[in-house]
Amino acid sequence: MEFKITKANIKSNFFLYKVYFWATAIILTIFSAFLNFSSDSMILERISESGRVEAMAKAIYFFLLILVVFFLMYFNHFFLKNRSREIGILALLGFSKAELVKILCYESIVILSLSYIFSVVLGAFAYLGIKVALIGILNLGIYPNLYIDSGAVIKLLLIAFVIFMVNMVINLILVMKHSLIEFVNYSKKSERIVKIRPVMSILAFLLIISGYIICLTSYFGIKGIWKIGVTPVFVLVAALIGFGTIILVKFGVPYILNKIKRNVNKLYTPVGNIVYPKVIFRISSKNKLLIVLSLLITMTVTMIGIMTFTLVYPMKAIDRLNPSVIEYNSKNDIFNEDKLSEIAKSNNADVLNTTILRVKTTPSIPITESGNKEIDFFDIVKFSDYKRLMEAQDKENKIEKLEKDGYLLINYYPTEKPLYIKFTLYNDDEINIKKVNTNNIFSFANSVTTLVVDDAYYEKLKTENIGENINITTINGKGLRDSKDFYENFKEIEDIQSSYLKKYTIVRDNSSTFIFISFIAILLVICTASILYFTNLIEIIENKEEYNYLGKIGYSKVEIINIIKKEIGVLYKIPLIIGILNGGFMLFSFRHILIDKLVGSKDLITTTSVTLISFIGIYFLFYQMTKKAAKKMIKI
Repeated sequence: MEFKITKANIKSNFFLYKVYFWATAIILTIFSAFLNFSSDSMILERISESGRVEAMAKAIYFFLLILVVFFLMYFNHFFLKNRSREIGILALLGFSKAELVKILCYESIVILSLSYIFSVVLGAFAYLGIKVALIGILNLGIYPNLYIDSGAVIKLLLIAFVIFMVNMVINLILVMKHSLIEFVNYSKKSERIVKIRPVMSILAFLLIISGYIICLTSYFGIKGIWKIGVTPVFVLVAALIGFGTIILVKFGVPYILNKIKRNVNKLYTPVGNIVYPKVIFRISSKNKLLIVLSLLITMTVTMIGIMTFTLVYPMKAIDRLNPSVIEYNSKNDIFNEDKLSEIAKSNNADVLNTTILRVKTTPSIPITESGNKEIDFFDIVKFSDYKRLMEAQDKENKIEKLEKDGYLLINYYPTEKPLYIKFTLYNDDEINIKKVNTNNIFSFANSVTTLVVDDAYYEKLKTENIGENINITTINGKGLRDSKDFYENFKEIEDIQSSYLKKYTIVRDNSSTFIFISFIAILLVICTASILYFTNLIEIIENKEEYNYLGKIGYSKVEIINIIKKEIGVLYKIPLIIGILNGGFMLFSFRHILIDKLVGSKDLITTTSVTLISFIGIYFLFYQMTKKAAKKMIKI
């Protein structure tokens, strides 16, 4: 009997069950893909030569498990809330509470079983897509194939069973706890007006702005409040922004909307007259959801930024760490001149030998902005050698000529500010450096404080036998920076500096971190957008008759569409704006406190911005899908 009623319910409320099914299936699919990834030994062995990946997988497994269980419980609660009136009617018709629990049990079994089967299959294909992307991005050199791990299938089944049991306990408590009348009105229970509290709203803005100001002070380095300690200050910032967000959503947003509602020009319009009063009710009933979503988007933006920093920063740093394809101290050369020329000619490469004069100087040269690290010598090269190396490395040389008594310091840190310091060389010559740039021509393993001088002065120092002579061999050529075959010719040279080797090492050491952070970011993006999508759809189901009634009292199709757009937009825009602001300021402080400034901020900002725009694009896509589904549901 109960199972027949379950089938009848599914047929009569097919759209609602479809929404619940997709919400459950998508979350389980993401987790299924992660389980397949964490158990695929073939790809794990290729991206890490240590046990770090396995250790990270275990830590993230529990984090994702908590998120999956939380969201599925949330969707179950939302589903039950929207069916409470129907359950109340069944109770009025004579069904006992035990029978009602059985009906809910059968419905949960049907939805979770179908979602489980769907997620196992789609999770395998989702993982295949991710694997293809990883193999391409990280150049792992393996053939991607469809992979389903039996252990992952069993784990997912156990998780589905645990979720089923938890949902049943929650459903049992709700059914036993509420009376028939309470059940009939349960879906409207949370619709209440929040008291407008200006003091709490101001407190929210003060907390968040304080957190933002502390983040901005990170631009000046470990100074001011940051001297207390990086970890305590980051905890303070997280607390200020976190608690500020909670209070802002709960009190600040209703306060702002209430102010807008008082604006006669905005309120007394066909659209505003419907939207603004209703939105305050929606914020009232959805403030917990909006708080969770705002914090989730904050985490998502932060994760996306960290993900970008993890991969982009070291990759961009290669251009400075290894400006040449191959570089080594000439004393370590294992080739005779003919053999080296033969290798260079067969690969269309240029070989340059440059002599550095390493000369002691006072005072020492600061190589950090704070001046806490210094080196007591210059590596002097002549301007003609600098130009030749810049051309061989395919760099733009903005300095066509170096005047007599003109000096160019190639700075370790990405700043071109003159030092305004007079240096005295070992032979008592005074040097006043006016020009500084970051176009280093040698790897920092061989030279950190390179000083370019005019050819005449260089020859003078060399003739006077000032300083130590260091001969550096550099090899460059088009298409050779990432060539493993070309590197193989030189790998036996002691202390070799290779752009290919550096990139391979960076990818090997950072790929596991990048991949796992990417998984978390992807999960958060999909979970956040999915919750908003399904929340809006279910709420539109509840209020479908209201929209249809607006048409009957004279509202045009365009006006009704604008009302829907604004009501849906509130739930999408509020957490997005708060999350991007919070995450953006957090990333600003991460960049200036935790990341070496070897690479300029421009590269990191550009790449991170592109990645965040992609996230916003996905978010906007879900918003458009929600609007389209809403129009279809109310037939306008």
